[in-house]
Amino acid sequence: MVESDWKFKILEGLPATGDLPIQFSATGMGMHSEGLVSKFWSESSNESWIGNFQRGLNLFDHAVQHPNLVDIIIVAGGDVYIVNPERRTLQDNFGGDFETITAVPDQSLYIFGTSIAFEAVGPKGRTWRSARIALDGIRSLNLEGSDLTGEAYNQDDQWIPFSLDVVSGEFTGGADIWW
Repeated sequence: MVESDWKFKILEGLPATGDLPIQFSATGMGMHSEGLVSKFWSESSNESWIGNFQRGLNLFDHAVQHPNLVDIIIVAGGDVYIVNPERRTLQDNFGGDFETITAVPDQSLYIFGTSIAFEAVGPKGRTWRSARIALDGIRSLNLEGSDLTGEAYNQDDQWIPFSLDVVSGEFTGGADIWW
């Protein structure tokens, strides 16, 4: 696969002039409201366009090159949009409440985290989704080789250490969720 020359950046808001933005929404709602606005452009073809991504359930916004080196990953309010910038199309959409993103360059992965679990995206798309690791809160994330370590909040109001294998999504430790 040839690496795309498309670039991207998050804008402060919708431009006052120019073409209308392409709308992206996980639910089909909010298509006429300002969300996370991103600009995409190709230096080789001299093309550009604006995308308006409706936000999910929180305030976490981020943008990165997809591990496949063609698509772009936009996180708008915790909702993940995978977009092909050349075709201006949505390739995948998931989440709604992601709060963190951890790059794992050695594995060509991004690990997305909510307050209870994780999901990975690799060159071929989503690769795994972990089981629930916390009752309601994850903190102190640290990548150590092929393990993502941190603390998970449990039902006894304690922070319990965990270690997540970034290749498989399997983990040890964390909250003992019994239901």
